Amino acid sequence: MQQYQGQNIMILEDVRLTFFSKDGRTFTVTGKQGKVNQDTKNMELVGDVVVASSDGYRLKTHSMAYTHQGKKIRTQDVVDLDGDQLRLKGRGMIVDMEAQTVSVLHEVKTQWKAGKKG
Repeated sequence: MQQYQGQNIMILEDVRLTFFSKDGRTFTVTGKQGKVNQDTKNMELVGDVVVASSDGYRLKTHSMAYTHQGKKIRTQDVVDLDGDQLRLKGRGMIVDMEAQTVSVLHEVKTQWKAGKKG
């Protein structure tokens, strides 16, 4: 971890964070490098970013930014989402943690997995 004098910004290496949703699910976020603004609590992650949920979903992308005030995660990079019943790939994404919605913005391809019950 590095912190710049006179700035409330932390630079992190080998980041691992856990978010807790109101419905009891957890989301573990990992990435190679991160930058956190301690005043706003906004965060950026770069390099092998993975978001794993306690209900079995796993999202991979190169980078993402989290805005604390709106509780939103955004990326313009390719995203690969894998779960028990589906696999989704696209470019660009917005996750609204309050509304519990995920929007994949471009080049979306979805594959339903056969033989799974849900």
